[in-house]
Amino acid sequence: LGRLAGWRLNLLAAGVMGAAISGMHYTAMAAARFVGDAEPGFASSALWTHTLALTVALGTAGTSTLIGVVNGLLRYRELYRKIGRSESRLRALVDTAVDGIITIDQYGTIQSFNNPAEQIFGWLQDEVLGRSIRIFYPDEAAFAELSARLTPMLLEQHRFIDECELVRQDGSRFWARLSV
Repeated sequence: LGRLAGWRLNLLAAGVMGAAISGMHYTAMAAARFVGDAEPGFASSALWTHTLALTVALGTAGTSTLIGVVNGLLRYRELYRKIGRSESRLRALVDTAVDGIITIDQYGTIQSFNNPAEQIFGWLQDEVLGRSIRIFYPDEAAFAELSARLTPMLLEQHRFIDECELVRQDGSRFWARLSV
């Protein structure tokens, strides 16, 4: 049991609990002895039997659904907390790095820009967030050349390291090592 984890342990526990409940139910039904006469027309009524069976089935299904929803929400909340901690840890790494780190989305839109990047490029984070990464390239030809070399490497999910000429906010140019 020590080696089972997560959903496997829950599945095993559910199976054991289901077998125990069923076993107790059928043992109790086999042991039950009723003495006396039933009320005329009450216990033997087909409508009563079906209503009781439907009520028990719906009650069981409703309770099971409620438990499943609550369990799902608790798991979602825990996952959300883990993601938050992971994001905080990543943000701390990026913010305390010595190198300039710029993250972009698949369209080249700047998503984050750390403090060393601000010092290197002369732009403040608020000035560049949401803008295209092209603002750091001296001209469209330089950006197109780098994109042509970069795209095949990214499609194959290889690491890409290259030196390229970039431009600061004041227009001065400098060479930088680009790692993607």
